[in-house]
Amino acid sequence: MKAFTYVTSLFLGLVFINAQGIGQDTRSTSWKFSLGLDFAYLNSDLNLASMSQQSYWEGQDLGVVELEGNVIDTINTFTDHNRKAIAFCVAAGVNYQKDPESKWKFGMQALIGIVNKDYIVKNTLLDTTDLRVGPNIVAPIVGIRLNALYQFTSHWGLELRPTIVYSWSKSDKITDNLYGKIDYFDESRTDKTNLVYFRSTIMANYSYKRLKISVGPGFYGLTDQHEYTIERINPETGKTYLDIINTRLHADSFVDGCIGLEWMIKDYLSFSVFGAFGKSIMIQSGLVYLF
Repeated sequence: MKAFTYVTSLFLGLVFINAQGIGQDTRSTSWKFSLGLDFAYLNSDLNLASMSQQSYWEGQDLGVVELEGNVIDTINTFTDHNRKAIAFCVAAGVNYQKDPESKWKFGMQALIGIVNKDYIVKNTLLDTTDLRVGPNIVAPIVGIRLNALYQFTSHWGLELRPTIVYSWSKSDKITDNLYGKIDYFDESRTDKTNLVYFRSTIMANYSYKRLKISVGPGFYGLTDQHEYTIERINPETGKTYLDIINTRLHADSFVDGCIGLEWMIKDYLSFSVFGAFGKSIMIQSGLVYLF
């Protein structure tokens, strides 16, 4: 958190310096660097892809029980899995254009920050919440964003924008109505999560003065893996009963519609907002300083 605050202060300081005319405009050079602040919101429905349970009772391995495909399909008919996430990142990048007349532009940004996550499983037949891991699970997030732009004319262009992010966490903020608590046992519950989100967007864009609007289809994938551990201890005997439930989920769709807007506030400062809408919703905005 301290590092995030430091980089944020550095970003604002650079913008202030350039606004006073101390910085120099380097937009005519082949290479440009950038430093930005990034916000993203994700709301995605998921499908269960696999599930298994391994149990150790009183030190004895009872083996692994894995659900078969037809059972998984049946579970997906009456359960809703939902993942929400809000991320704040620092984005450091580099942009390349061979010369000012070149129609090609390329860019890359490295993302690092924090994300607030929430995961809910609902039973649609009973209208109940079976499981919740959250809310307000704060975790690290890292990622890479690429872009390649071909400018047909001074106004029209076509852009490819692939992005991949990864987040991991371990939490005991768990509400479980499936695996009940045994009153006379001491117990602990933890959930380890690995989340990978990938998106590639092909967008046609139109530029007018300092504004650029983009529209096009998006293709995305989300994998959400959980290792849910329930450890119970009999206080009278000291014997341990351990259940480990592994689940893997993925987005229940892979295509959506996208729209974006970019505003070059100054030659060295831009603001952008991007939205992707389908069965999942993703909204991203950023403020970028070029130097």
